[in-house]
Amino acid sequence: MPVIQILNDEMTSPTGKGPYFSNPDYTSRIFDMSLAELATSLLEDMTKFEADQTGCPRKTLQEARQWTDFHNHPDVVEDWENSNQEPDDYEGPEWFYGALASFVFSIKCLYGTYKFLKQTYPDFSPKTIVDWGAGLGMHSIICATLWPESKVYYYNLPGLQTKFVKNVLKPGYGVDNVIIKTKREKLPSKADLILSFEVLEHMKEPTVAAEDLLKLDPEFIAVSFSFTAPCRGHFTYFDVGDYQIPREEVTRYVNDVFRTKYKAVGHGWNARPVVWKRDEKR
Repeated sequence: MPVIQILNDEMTSPTGKGPYFSNPDYTSRIFDMSLAELATSLLEDMTKFEADQTGCPRKTLQEARQWTDFHNHPDVVEDWENSNQEPDDYEGPEWFYGALASFVFSIKCLYGTYKFLKQTYPDFSPKTIVDWGAGLGMHSIICATLWPESKVYYYNLPGLQTKFVKNVLKPGYGVDNVIIKTKREKLPSKADLILSFEVLEHMKEPTVAAEDLLKLDPEFIAVSFSFTAPCRGHFTYFDVGDYQIPREEVTRYVNDVFRTKYKAVGHGWNARPVVWKRDEKR
């Protein structure tokens, strides 16, 4: 298990860039290895864990790497888009490996959020963080290190991903401030910071999910999503109220939910992520 190192200085973007911020890669500074090396290390742990949990033969790293990107394979995407698009099984082995790809894709969103908040709101020190749709759990583990005085709630469906966090990642990294929850009603009534990276596009009713996020009344929300990207688990049409909205148009409906109480104060490249701050005037 790679050792986590606490950052002792902050890499910041040049000043005067307005709300835009770059997304750095702190991986080598936190884990003393590259993101590719970290992903390979995680994949080795995952193949062993899956074999232990299911009794199936352990996958080779080559087989496991193929599973990490199964949801983007053209044949898989075509079958999904021609199906009834029932909600996918995120608790099983397929998305166990898919969650690693999601982590690699979105981890810079977390680093960028951390850097932006440290630079722009230096007095902000979250006590309660919710990692909403936390997947493989590495965002939660890293949050617990970046904000060591906080309680970080890993919130996800039960299944292999959550078991992996509970039995491998949390004890392996020794992060006592990560709290694992699989039921919405078990989350705290209020949070200071909510992170939700590449989650809402997997929800048939994304505006309802966004409204649920706001119920925790966080000071900041950092969110990214890929509604327009063809992928297994991404719906072609989303339910918004009584209407079915095509994926090319649903982003504005979700953002309108956030705008009811929040103001977008910063964003990374291509709006990954957008950081929203509670606006007391709204």
